[in-house]
Amino acid sequence: MNSKIDVVTFAKEIRVPTLVLHCEGDQVNSIKNGRHISSFIPNAEFVTLSGSNHVLLEGTKSYNEFFSHVERFLDAISVSS
Repeated sequence: MNSKIDVVTFAKEIRVPTLVLHCEGDQVNSIKNGRHISSFIPNAEFVTLSGSNHVLLEGTKSYNEFFSHVERFLDAISVSS
C-alpha cells in the first residue's frame, strides 16, 4: 500500500536542509526511486551508500557510511545556521 502513495507534491514543499541516503543495490526500493524523489526536494543532497540492504545492518560498510554522512550533514547545517 505505501508504495502506491505519490509524495512528489509533498516533496516539492520541503524547505529545510535535506539529506537523502540510499544503498546502491537496495533490493526493496531501487536507487533510481531514491534519486527520483530527491530530485523533487529543493536543494536536497543525495548520497549513495555501499551495499544492497534496504535496512542498514550494524557492522556493515553502509551502516558506518550512513552515520558518517549524517554527522557531516548536521555539522554543515549547524555552521550555516
